[in-house]
Amino acid sequence: MMNADSPQVPTEPTSPVALLWDLHQAMDERLNQNVNHAFNLGCLLSMAPGAILVLLTFLISKGNISATLLAILIAAMLMLAAANLLAYLSRRATAQVFYQQHAAPRIQSALAVYHTSLHELYHLACQELPDNAPLVQLLSRELASDDTFKNEG
Repeated sequence: MMNADSPQVPTEPTSPVALLWDLHQAMDERLNQNVNHAFNLGCLLSMAPGAILVLLTFLISKGNISATLLAILIAAMLMLAAANLLAYLSRRATAQVFYQQHAAPRIQSALAVYHTSLHELYHLACQELPDNAPLVQLLSRELASDDTFKNEG
């Protein structure tokens, strides 16, 4: 009898579509987790400069409430912009690392098992996965780099 807390042994998908969905879901989970952490970290790290901006504005304006409220608004917007930038950069880096370390090796072994090409797998991913799926974008880049390499050689 299996314990609910025991780790599940990953089984190899039975079709290329199942493999694509498995990789897409795993990548999506990792991206969501890392983007949330990066956004929270961005908010946390930008709080101190924002507080300093508000305090300096309050002191320089000699307690002017309008200027202080405007500084609070500007600090909040800058804080969100910094957090979003950090989240965006984290998403790009996480997707690339996940693809290189987890997806690419599984895709390479699946190409041999399913007797298919990267080009066919990419077209299948375009049909089956959401349009904005990072896996589709990364497969497109790999396919383009493979075509470039073949054309140069």
